[in-house]
Amino acid sequence: MWFRFQQNNSGGWFQIDENMTVLVFIEADNVDRAWDSLENLGADFSYCECCGERWYKPYSDDSLDLGEVLKDLIYWQNTSKQWAEPKNWAILHFKDGRKLPILEIEENATPEKLLLSL
Repeated sequence: MWFRFQQNNSGGWFQIDENMTVLVFIEADNVDRAWDSLENLGADFSYCECCGERWYKPYSDDSLDLGEVLKDLIYWQNTSKQWAEPKNWAILHFKDGRKLPILEIEENATPEKLLLSL
C-alpha cells in the first residue's frame, strides 16, 4: 500500500532535494511505517506559526494502490509541478529502497507504464 504526503509551503518554501519534493509517495505496510520512512528520508519537520506544519500524517485508511497513486499523479501534475520546476515535483519511494522521481506523467499513463520506467 502507498501513502501520499503533500508538503505544505511552511515558512514560504518547499523542501526539494533528492528524497523530498512537493508530493512524496511512500510504499509501506502501514501509515506509521510510512511516517517513519518520511522521517528517515530526511523530511524537514519545521513549523511556521502562520502556515502550520510542513507535513501531516495521513489517516491509516488513506492508503492507495499503485493505480490510485498514478491517478493522483495525473491529477496533481499541473498544480504541484509549478512549485518545483525544473526539478521533480513528485517522488515515489518503494519499500525495497528504489525511488522514482516524477518529472512528467502522460495523460494516458498506466500503472504498468509507470513500473516500466523504473
